[in-house]
Amino acid sequence: MIDIKKFLKYNRLTIAIIILALLIFIIPITYSKFQTSTTPNANIETAFYLIDSTYETKTIKLDNLVPSDNTYTYNFTVANNDGTKRAETDIEYTINITTTTNLPLTYALYLNEQYTDNGSTNVIINDITEADENGTYFKKMTTDSTIFSHQKDESNFYQLTVVFPKEYDDFEYQGIIEGIFITVESKQIIEEDKNQMQ
Repeated sequence: MIDIKKFLKYNRLTIAIIILALLIFIIPITYSKFQTSTTPNANIETAFYLIDSTYETKTIKLDNLVPSDNTYTYNFTVANNDGTKRAETDIEYTINITTTTNLPLTYALYLNEQYTDNGSTNVIINDITEADENGTYFKKMTTDSTIFSHQKDESNFYQLTVVFPKEYDDFEYQGIIEGIFITVESKQIIEEDKNQMQ
């Protein structure tokens, strides 16, 4: 006959050992998912072609960010030609960057230089956080306007940097996605505008 007390005692011990073994194997895997090292230089190449007055937006989804001492970089270009056609008038454009505020990130934008260059300059001139009509907060950043001539092919290289400080290495931020919307607004400059600018 089976002693029920001994049977339950051994089963409890077996169950406790199985649970302990599972915890030993599962917790490091779960923790390491957030600790994964990623390459901070995500060479996402995006191009905006300004042939005439336009309003173009491109989206970058930041879904692999982990807190790091490294800087994440995203590159894009703005040009007055697409390789076959060029703008027929001078073009003035500004860059607007809108981001969600899901993560504590810091942004900077560099024009025709790498962020690591000596004396590199962040070209963002306005940086505000405000709520939309639904109460959702967005960070909005803008640059000064830049002018392309219609007389030759021109392009500008931009490097957007994103910093997710190591101090936020916490489960609270695991699996959260941040979105970036880069909008280039351009307008043609006609002779009257040129005369007023001079």
